[in-house]
Amino acid sequence: MILGNLIAITQTSMKRMLSYSFIGQIGYELLLALYYLVYVPELITFEIIQDYTRKILFWLSL
Repeated sequence: MILGNLIAITQTSMKRMLSYSFIGQIGYELLLALYYLVYVPELITFEIIQDYTRKILFWLSL
């Protein structure tokens, strides 16, 4: 990611600069997609468990 952006800075051709910049941006997008694949299902699972726990505790308190 950073390497693609650093190479883009040194380019004199507009096409090459945009292509290396694009490569750097794709790296950031892939990092974001990886984050969502790893952490979001975990958060959804935690939310479901928390919801069921809240419901069970509510019914036990009656």
